[in-house]
Amino acid sequence: MSSTKLNANQETNGHDHDGQEEVYIFTKGKGEMIVQEKGREECRFPVKQGDIVLIPDGAFHKVINTSHLGLFFVCVFDGDRYK
Repeated sequence: MSSTKLNANQETNGHDHDGQEEVYIFTKGKGEMIVQEKGREECRFPVKQGDIVLIPDGAFHKVINTSHLGLFFVCVFDGDRYK
């Protein structure tokens, strides 16, 4: 489990994890998320407090804070983050 705070107009580095699903739980703020499964088109959608997003195994993902306030989320995953 990990938690992240993105200040206004910040974004995470996009990345993926082969062999590992993740769940993002947004606890405060709003922004956008990008998820792209291998061989598929990028999916970009809004996220806000209370949203829960499943990141499929090996999918590229990135969070963008599009607001002037903080965006907070918790990431839940199984096992070692750096396989």
